Amino acid sequence: MNYDEILTFLAILDGGSIAKAAQTLFISQGTASTRIQQLERQLGFELFYRQKGVRHIVLSPQGREFLPLARQLYKLNQDAMQLKRNSEITELNITALDLINSLVFSGVYKEFIKTHPDILLTIGTPAFKQDLSVN
Repeated sequence: MNYDEILTFLAILDGGSIAKAAQTLFISQGTASTRIQQLERQLGFELFYRQKGVRHIVLSPQGREFLPLARQLYKLNQDAMQLKRNSEITELNITALDLINSLVFSGVYKEFIKTHPDILLTIGTPAFKQDLSVN
């Protein structure tokens, strides 16, 4: 059982059909069907009733029992991804002449820090080396 299969299962329920789920997930209808078949094979039961000519999906009794577990798995994955995002520090380094940093951009930097507290902003000035000796 993988996250894509769970996501496909939930998308089918949200959209009401495999076709709508596939469209929402930007996958082919065949891929969505395959994911559900793999999930059902791993679980050992059918999640949906299938009837020819009927486009709307109906959950089987086991599918109804599995639904809250699928939602929990989805939420756990979302929470784990949020932890990952929270632990990543984004850093922005800006180098400009000191005069430009202080006169032109100081207000911009202050506003940026207010609106993006999750980004570490580092301001610097270039280190120029000039050889002014006469040869």
